[in-house]
Amino acid sequence: MFCHKCGANVEPNAQFCPSCGQTVGADVPPPQPNMPQPYAPPATAQVQTGKWIGEAWELVKTDLLMFAVAALLFAVVGGAIPVVLQGAMAVGFNILALPQNLWVSTHRNEA
Repeated sequence: MFCHKCGANVEPNAQFCPSCGQTVGADVPPPQPNMPQPYAPPATAQVQTGKWIGEAWELVKTDLLMFAVAALLFAVVGGAIPVVLQGAMAVGFNILALPQNLWVSTHRNEA
């Protein structure tokens, strides 16, 4: 039998290598690779279930009628205007939604 650390010859019933002192034998588990530690949240973390869903729903409710009217107008005018002008209408619809997009982008990284 040989030492796994230094390679010296070791007696079969020895518990330690006579050369380097490393523990040897069948009862010694092989060294484990460095495994990353699982994430543990800080002790002061508080769970706020549904906080962002509730805030987003309040934002949707404030402009729901405006978006419904804009979508209806988009559908009616889109059926009557040539396809070339529909791109400009899509840009207008995005400009209409700009305040909500800015709100979402500023609140995205908050915890």
